[in-house]
Amino acid sequence: MTDLAESLYRSAMPGLEATRTTYARYLQLLDAQRAALRADDLHLLSALALEGSGLLARLERETRIPPELGQHLHVSDGLRAGAVRGVMAAVRGEAEAAQAGVQEVTVQLELRRRSVLGALAELSGGGSPYHPPRLPPAELDATG
Repeated sequence: MTDLAESLYRSAMPGLEATRTTYARYLQLLDAQRAALRADDLHLLSALALEGSGLLARLERETRIPPELGQHLHVSDGLRAGAVRGVMAAVRGEAEAAQAGVQEVTVQLELRRRSVLGALAELSGGGSPYHPPRLPPAELDATG
């Protein structure tokens, strides 16, 4: 087997590294969102969510992998191919971590919303006409 062509390596790596950097920033935002929720700072949470939405849109716009890269990686072995595979694995791991983080923040927000609705129902002296959807027990168990 031969190594990945240098021209293909040079065209793929900057985009992959940029994607990795953007995912790293997104993961930082998710950590900040969790901290804002714990601190009950909903204004900050809103600003962070808006920034995160922009990063996700940027990822969708800018994440481009040359179509021929996959074909060549299957038949290439060497330092350049290994480097590309390594960055692709890191990006995949960061994307999975981001997905899990979004799910966690979503569950925390749902629990917070339920708490607020319950408090409002108590203050109004009756039950709330709104009945929120139930989260699957596995998601509730994961949050404590």
